[in-house]
Amino acid sequence: MWDRIWFVLGRASRRVTSSAWKGVKRTAKSARGRKRPSLGTALKCSGGLLERRIPRIASGLAGDTISHVLESRWAQASSSRIPAVEREVTTLDLWLREHASTISRIGVDGLPGSGKSTLARALASRLGLGYRSLDYGDLDQPDLLATERTVYEHHRLLRTQDVDAFDVIVYIDATVEVSRHNIEARGQGRLLDSVVDFEKLKTVGEIVFAACDGEPIRIRGSDLIAKIRPVQGFRALENLATALVSRGEDPEGMNLEELAFLMAYGKRQCGLSAYLLRPDDAAIRLASLALELDRTGR
Repeated sequence: MWDRIWFVLGRASRRVTSSAWKGVKRTAKSARGRKRPSLGTALKCSGGLLERRIPRIASGLAGDTISHVLESRWAQASSSRIPAVEREVTTLDLWLREHASTISRIGVDGLPGSGKSTLARALASRLGLGYRSLDYGDLDQPDLLATERTVYEHHRLLRTQDVDAFDVIVYIDATVEVSRHNIEARGQGRLLDSVVDFEKLKTVGEIVFAACDGEPIRIRGSDLIAKIRPVQGFRALENLATALVSRGEDPEGMNLEELAFLMAYGKRQCGLSAYLLRPDDAAIRLASLALELDRTGR
């Protein structure tokens, strides 16, 4: 097993420290001299093997893994004409009541247009928690997650923030096509499509969620997948660093978003500009405006 990297709660941009790097190197010694594993083999996390060259979180993102108990308890309500988000929130609530001892912070991640804000608001209301939709300025704040009893959401939330600050993480596995359709219906689709690479946003998000330890639970009939933080933490940073070392990469000093980019595309990148089709200053300003308009619903 990997040596544990100690994370500092509340740091906005965590990196592989020198001491943690030594532990990763020791772990990787057994891999030296052997054939480098494939991406799927290298990134074997509790969420499952990643089957494609660019991951889809095979076990976590495919199939229905919600427990039979919850299925039977929700079967009657699911057959009625209850709005989809209400069904999803009710099922999540039942699951959390049975499996989560405490809930202080919940993180909701997914593509723009995947329904993060709607889900996060409904979940916060259901559980009696606060709600916070982050903006790009927030992503650089070191004490961003200091507020407890809050549901946070952003399409780069888990890759930029201290994922171990969350008791529960929820990933919305909506397709790029569905997300684009939803955004277009709100009026920002054409603008975002012209500047933002949705495939990159999704790929990096999938890799980060897959790298988090914890049993993935897919909510039946929805795009929602959730994980409860294990006792030892999600360990996403350590898991990705170890996988990259086994591939012969040098991840020392990188944050989680950079590690995920290196895993997916073979190069170190992070920040909004990394997801733009044309990463110049004008495109960054345009993308920031378009995403902020979509986030606020204006």
